[in-house]
Amino acid sequence: MNLPAIGTAMMKGRIWPSELIAGLLLLGLGLVGWHFATPWIMPLRVTEGPFVQRCETQSLTLSWFTTRAADCTVEVATDAGPRMIKATRDGLRHTATIDGLAPGQTYQYSLKSGAITLPEVGGVAHTAPPSSSRTARFVVFGDSGHGYREQYLLAKRIDDAQPDFIVHTGDLIYPGGERVHYRDRFFVPYRAVLQRAPFWPSIGNHDHADISAYLEFFDLPRNGPADSKPERHYWFDWGAARFVIVDSNAKEPELTTAVAPWVESTFAGFEGDWRFVVFHHPPHTAGKYAPDAKMTKTLVPAMQRAGVDVVFNGHDHMYERTHPLIDGARDAAAGIVYIVSGAGGAKLYQPRDPTSLPSNYALRHHTAHSFTTVEISPDGLRATQHAVDGALLDEWTLPQRRARTASQPG
Repeated sequence: MNLPAIGTAMMKGRIWPSELIAGLLLLGLGLVGWHFATPWIMPLRVTEGPFVQRCETQSLTLSWFTTRAADCTVEVATDAGPRMIKATRDGLRHTATIDGLAPGQTYQYSLKSGAITLPEVGGVAHTAPPSSSRTARFVVFGDSGHGYREQYLLAKRIDDAQPDFIVHTGDLIYPGGERVHYRDRFFVPYRAVLQRAPFWPSIGNHDHADISAYLEFFDLPRNGPADSKPERHYWFDWGAARFVIVDSNAKEPELTTAVAPWVESTFAGFEGDWRFVVFHHPPHTAGKYAPDAKMTKTLVPAMQRAGVDVVFNGHDHMYERTHPLIDGARDAAAGIVYIVSGAGGAKLYQPRDPTSLPSNYALRHHTAHSFTTVEISPDGLRATQHAVDGALLDEWTLPQRRARTASQPG
């Protein structure tokens, strides 16, 4: 019966208002009851994940969330036969660390609850290569999590690039890093690639607004500065490359006294080919925002002393690349290349001066969503920037600038 018919029936006395109200209340209670009962009636499902984290040479960590609290295991195919790893559970969050693996190898895995294999999740993940490995392919992007169509289209391009791992320059979730948005603005668009490629995030200013959600989802190395909160700053190695991730939302005193010295010390004993740093707020940008003076003052001198090769930033919703720079001046032999890869899915920004590009910049592109792909090899570094429609926006190379020692395989 439609609404006009109900109204006519009420006027003719066939339906009393009290009966109508009671019926609507019963219907509402039934819908609420179904909402809460569904997770327990329907088969167990994975709602978010699985996604690969903490990928090391002999271990990797998987995390996922389910529709209800239930014990889960990971089944991993190894040369010695299948292995079952019981996941730890915190509410609906499950985490399993698989150790005793070989460096640089791929492993088939699936998720189970009891004897039942959970549908549509699992696949192939790989461990990090040994330090002697001089090849890698990774993707960098940021400022992504708005749930726009462009984010989903770009996610497909990123998956097609088949990266070994992903580095994110911050602002995973808009408007304020809320837990409720992670599913549609992170897990759904990147579902395919997250199940096989490790994801290494940095904290943007929007993520920082509700840092509790970020810390709930990500299981990151606790190797940051001793006087800083864990998992805000960390580092990891991938073969002959070292990546240092910094939370650029930190206050200037922390950056000066704890973070900058830690960046230098983290690179001090590293003998590999490449040194990368990732954080959100760019010290060099010709975009909408002015260069971040706090990072220029505190972190840039430390990175220069540490011999960093490339710095990846976000915050400005566009793509930018500088020439190699020391103290803001071009230095091809020892300078740092600064990349702003912030066109990952949020609304693009108009530069302050779209008609002029400063002389220390090689390129800027602000009219298409895009991501950065970096390939490193014994011959050097090659990077490309691809737009959401597949167009090539930029391609550049950087020679390997460090001599190999006798203890380092060529």
